[in-house]
Amino acid sequence: MSKVITHQNKKYGYLVYNSFISKYDKQLEDVFSNFKAEGIESLILDLRYNGGGAVSTAILMSSMIAPKSAAKQVFIRTKYNKILEDYIKKTESDPESFFINRLFDHPNNLNLNKLVVLTTNGTASASEMIIYGLKPYMEVYQIGAETTGKYYASMTIDDVENHNWAIQPLILKSENANNSINYNTGLLPDLALEESWTAKIYPLGDVREEFLARALYYLTGQYPSSFSLKNSSAIKPLQPANIETKINNPLKYEMHIDLKR
Repeated sequence: MSKVITHQNKKYGYLVYNSFISKYDKQLEDVFSNFKAEGIESLILDLRYNGGGAVSTAILMSSMIAPKSAAKQVFIRTKYNKILEDYIKKTESDPESFFINRLFDHPNNLNLNKLVVLTTNGTASASEMIIYGLKPYMEVYQIGAETTGKYYASMTIDDVENHNWAIQPLILKSENANNSINYNTGLLPDLALEESWTAKIYPLGDVREEFLARALYYLTGQYPSSFSLKNSSAIKPLQPANIETKINNPLKYEMHIDLKR
């Protein structure tokens, strides 16, 4: 869902995006076309429930958000092991396309210099890529919880026809333009905030909803008049997630292979 919010006499875009699926790219472009027509000052991107998806869509979205000066600059580098890297360089006619993804000119580019992203610990993969891929080029302010920390990609190798097995080896890691990713943690928020199930819950896009209200406060220095701090969550001290917990629960984000393909 998307909307334009007027706050302190300025317009801000708000977009809830729950999965990067390329077949909906046209609808995504239409949303940004509307944001551009409305002349929004900044964008609040709600990725709290987004576990990732198509990298191509992440590049598209980022190309519509970034400053115009970032067009054609490096968005993501992919780092393979030496065996795969050497193989790609020897066999592919355009090896750069395997190693570098660039931002591009888009007619719906908003030419922003500030982005607010809302996250939970389920925000992962392509969602995280938006944050660390754009940070070298603009201010990206993160509100919420530490993200999952999925900076890697895998491929499926299977023998379903004969033995009904599959393996999912990790074959690359992502790097941003200045290689500033800490691979030992998820992305740490600038304002650590947990969703509260005890406070009154408002629909997404309602300026009384706490994450959105705090985003608007960050952008303008003023909370929406209808937002009450008395009903808000306590802001917790920022602490990286316990990496050992993730290691000891390897099936927390288990994969499922579709055998009906």
